[in-house]
Amino acid sequence: MLLACSSIIQAAGGKDGVYRFSKPLYGAAYYSEYTPTDRLDEDIRLMKEAGLTVVRVGESTWSLFEPQEGVFRFDWMDRILDKMQDAGIKVILGTACGLAILPILCDE
Repeated sequence: MLLACSSIIQAAGGKDGVYRFSKPLYGAAYYSEYTPTDRLDEDIRLMKEAGLTVVRVGESTWSLFEPQEGVFRFDWMDRILDKMQDAGIKVILGTACGLAILPILCDE
């Protein structure tokens, strides 16, 4: 992931590692994991209609990334990232624990 980010930064900003945006970013936090139904495609359509250029995802989702201790799943987030990329919407991937306390810290 770090290598991919480094390549993106170099492609967009140059060798100094500074990402240069061609226009201001306009976006919001997006938490599809809290919706009761799969509405990702419709949400992306609405984001594009509203002119959003970036979303922040991934906070407070540790239990989805690691449903069992030592068992990791990223497929659900990969799907979101792939669809955002296809739609031309940039993504800020947050720290999975966000402000929440990791469940494992409560148990140990």
